[in-house]
Amino acid sequence: MIMATNAGGSEWIVRFNKWMDDTVTPAMGSFSMLVDGVPRALVGVLWGPTMGLRIAHVGLDAITDVVITLDLTDPNLRDTDGGIAQAPQSIRGIV
Repeated sequence: MIMATNAGGSEWIVRFNKWMDDTVTPAMGSFSMLVDGVPRALVGVLWGPTMGLRIAHVGLDAITDVVITLDLTDPNLRDTDGGIAQAPQSIRGIV
């Protein structure tokens, strides 16, 4: 994971440093999210049209800080060469 940007409201787009295999979707349970220091329940994980992984959460929009963490290595989060993104890794979102 190299960058997370807000897609509007409670949706975030996570981008990677490699071309990812968007024919399979990683499990929502593989990720966690802190919004302004508060854990948020995730409500959706899917590939967006811009080669980014869209992650949506429940609750208020971020004011100062978002941290998205890949907590579990997920075989469905892989690049087009077959390499699997390894957990744990976190990224701070641009608010």
